[in-house]
Amino acid sequence: MSYIHLTTTERVKIETYLELGMSIRSIARRLGRQPSTVSREIRRNPDYVAERAQKRYEKAKTNCGAKTKLDDTMRRTIVGKLRATWSPEQIVGRLYTGIIAFSTIYRWIYAGRIDVPLTVLRQKGKRQKPIADRTRGLRGGSVALNLTNRPE
Repeated sequence: MSYIHLTTTERVKIETYLELGMSIRSIARRLGRQPSTVSREIRRNPDYVAERAQKRYEKAKTNCGAKTKLDDTMRRTIVGKLRATWSPEQIVGRLYTGIIAFSTIYRWIYAGRIDVPLTVLRQKGKRQKPIADRTRGLRGGSVALNLTNRPE
């Protein structure tokens, strides 16, 4: 089941409609929302003020999502090793095995959470091993000869 969070303008409208003495159902009808949504919003914010309700919503929103594993100690260690020409793969393999992935270090660098220039990276990601292309050998003249010289 999907839902859309109330916007700042909707909260201002709720505040205005409450000051005018409108019922929860009529407010919901005007906003195009369910009455339970409006009721829940008013119940969460006694003495409803749109600005306070919005701030409460934003504060609650900051607590959502996964917490980062990057702390100051880890950041300093990673920056030091990168400047000492270690690759993110080496850092993870020797210091943080099972804690973070090397791709996480790359993501932190590109997002600016680890402040190092991109020139400290020797290579991006792991090197790809060459893939043997079996069809290349078959595409030579031998295939054409075999097809033209085959028995009828």
